[in-house]
Amino acid sequence: MKNYLTIHGHFYQPPRENPWTEIIEAQPSAHPAHDWNHRINSECYYPNGNSRIMDATGHIVDIVNNYRNISFNFGPTLLSWMEVHAPATYKLILNADRESMARHNGHGAAIAQCYNHTILPLANERDQQTQIKWGVADFQYRFGRNPESIWLAETAINQVTLNILTEFDFKYIILSPYQAERIRTLNQENAAWKGVQDGNIDIRRPYRCFATDGDGQKIKDRFIDIFFYHGPLSRAISFEHILGNAGKFSDKIEAAFGTKQETKIVSVATDGETYGHHEQFGDLGLAYLLTIAAPVRDIIPTNYAAYLEISPPKFEVEIKKGPGGEGTAWSCAHGVGRWYRNCGCSTGGEAGWNQEWRQPLRDALNDLNEQLGQICEREAENIFHDFWAARENYIGVILDRSAEKVDEFLGQHLKDASIHEIRCKAMCLMEIQRNAQLMFTSCGWFFTELSGLETVQILKYAARAIELAAEFTDGRLEESFIGNLSKAKSNISSYEDGAWIYTNFVLPAKISFGHIVNHYAISAMFDALQDDKKVFSYDIEDHFQESIKLANKEILFGKIRVTSQVTLNSGEYAFVLINQENGEHLDCIVHKENGNDWNFEAAKNEILEILKEDAPVDINEMTRKVWRGDSYLLADMPAEERQKIVDKILAMQLQETYSIYKKIYEDNYGLMRMIARSGLKLPDELILPTKITFSRIIFDEINSFNLEEPKTNFQNSINAARLAEKLDLPLELEDATHVFQKAFEKIIDHLNTDFSLELVKKLEELVQVSDKLFLKLHKTPIQNAIFILLKQKVLPEIEKIIAGESDQERYDSIAGILRVAFYYNFNIKIYKDRLKNFENRFNQDPDYWP
Repeated sequence: MKNYLTIHGHFYQPPRENPWTEIIEAQPSAHPAHDWNHRINSECYYPNGNSRIMDATGHIVDIVNNYRNISFNFGPTLLSWMEVHAPATYKLILNADRESMARHNGHGAAIAQCYNHTILPLANERDQQTQIKWGVADFQYRFGRNPESIWLAETAINQVTLNILTEFDFKYIILSPYQAERIRTLNQENAAWKGVQDGNIDIRRPYRCFATDGDGQKIKDRFIDIFFYHGPLSRAISFEHILGNAGKFSDKIEAAFGTKQETKIVSVATDGETYGHHEQFGDLGLAYLLTIAAPVRDIIPTNYAAYLEISPPKFEVEIKKGPGGEGTAWSCAHGVGRWYRNCGCSTGGEAGWNQEWRQPLRDALNDLNEQLGQICEREAENIFHDFWAARENYIGVILDRSAEKVDEFLGQHLKDASIHEIRCKAMCLMEIQRNAQLMFTSCGWFFTELSGLETVQILKYAARAIELAAEFTDGRLEESFIGNLSKAKSNISSYEDGAWIYTNFVLPAKISFGHIVNHYAISAMFDALQDDKKVFSYDIEDHFQESIKLANKEILFGKIRVTSQVTLNSGEYAFVLINQENGEHLDCIVHKENGNDWNFEAAKNEILEILKEDAPVDINEMTRKVWRGDSYLLADMPAEERQKIVDKILAMQLQETYSIYKKIYEDNYGLMRMIARSGLKLPDELILPTKITFSRIIFDEINSFNLEEPKTNFQNSINAARLAEKLDLPLELEDATHVFQKAFEKIIDHLNTDFSLELVKKLEELVQVSDKLFLKLHKTPIQNAIFILLKQKVLPEIEKIIAGESDQERYDSIAGILRVAFYYNFNIKIYKDRLKNFENRFNQDPDYWP
């Protein structure tokens, strides 16, 4: 008769990638992070994989992976981002599931999620099938097993969706207690039903729910089990800040079990972002609850599947139908109205705002989706064996766009995969459908305003689908869509309606092949290419480049082949990039070579003749008559990429300025020291040169640090930092801090394989240097690395001393690491206690230990 606790975290972010580049652009609202994925990863996803258990004095005694002790789902599109941009977090999540399986008889903590968080009851049945199948395939690809459950976006469900779920091998789903209609004893058809419409269902046990046929009759061999989470406890986590008091929270959980002596489960379900992002340090409260507070009350943390194995359902449940049979959800009190009508549910916004825009937006996208489906069916008829079966399997390509995977997919689904044009068309049709799925991401309707970030994002997916379908239509598809969007009115008068928002916020995000060529040319001229064979999601083959300088002009000619990794479409392009006045004017003219009578060499020579003349350059004339293409500017690059180019240009042009600043600093060094000693303010004329010079001195010394060198010298940096502090000069040390952090972590990593006193001393020296330079290092990854070092290296080394393999160097190395650990807020008592009997032999210094 045991009490089990399951905490489910729904970890999810909407897809944010620009559908033309497949990258997430900078989101200023997420400052200081690059975008919201990065910010929430640093505040929530990564900390929950390395959550601290603290003692009464606030020192770290343990670091635990919360994910292994809970039930969780991660959105597939979020995990795709994380696999590339947050691999450390990604690894923690996968490891947690494996550890959970080992602890719970093969039942892992992770469950699947419908692919891009579409509200399933509002989707047609074919799209529901695809959302589920893509979610399952994504889970199998990452976790290497079949999911035992799937998270439904917003827990939205109706009987149609439930029927579809029973066609899969899911054991259970998780719903709100307010989504249950009535219950009765299982397998007793004559048992009376009990109404639980008010959320008064007993959540301490699982229930079985059956599929129904067209007449609403139960299908006895098709069912799925349901866990209903504890509503008040879940609300307390999300909105009442109870994570800050783990003792009080544990008391509430204990009370929820009641007094009846039977095996029971209490479960809560919340957005996973509650644990660290919405609720600062929420991960610490969760870690304490699961590893200390719950176990001392004989409450056993587990996951749903593990509990289901020991306690199968004894009761049957029917779910609510919702208004008109549309279904129900956990975050809407009006069925699933939040995602298609002005139901009254909203988050944020201003007084007087409404959500009347939701219905016309839903209608516009439904109409577009239907038209796209018809277009794809028509165009696919002669090239695919079964287009819709191909769409279901396309998730394999989404997960792995390698040439081998694409060839395998096309070979399996095309009638003839040998013709390049057919291959491109097939991929284009698949991408139409992928974007058609993404445009139904639920966040587009969740908030209060039509022009919000999330709604604009789903409209970008719609625009991309329309663009890809353009060659198969009469050109009126987008016109019709914009007309439908005009019925959706913005709450902000200046934004008018959906048509205005689409025209002004969505269409400017489009990227053409010409934009890619422009990006490549400008980046090549200023040596800013991160990869000379790739720009965003486009492969580049460089056939020819020639740089020529004429007076105050630099000209770059080139010929490249651009191929989309997504659609396989490609083209041959010739460009000329004209740089006038050291970057003041940058003009790129792009010509698409299509076998016409245009000649590259002749055009190149004609351009050079024009540019030799000391007269204003008419770019439009050259574009139209000579290069016969389209012209682009630096402003046509994405904002982030523009900034990189500007930074490159400034770096080149400011070298002489830096030398001047340094000389001003050196000439006035004695004067500045006198001013500092006198407590006076530095003259404005010296502030900027001194700040920049100090910052460069520190960066250059840190950047030249070499782990292999026996001695390091940061004295110039330390002197600069001290003087800057006395002069009250804030320095720009972000880049220096980043480099220093990497060096620091690298030494700790080396110590796992080379536990030498020399390396330990170097690590201690860096601790002192970071203090003297006032560097604000990111302590979390450093603490995580130290914790691994303590467990995997220091403890074994201590055991060697205890076993008799003792020497002074080993003892000093251990002591050095423990001093660093203490500096980084670790409780080191257990390690010191293990060494207590050896202190007289090795330690004669009263200040040896912190």
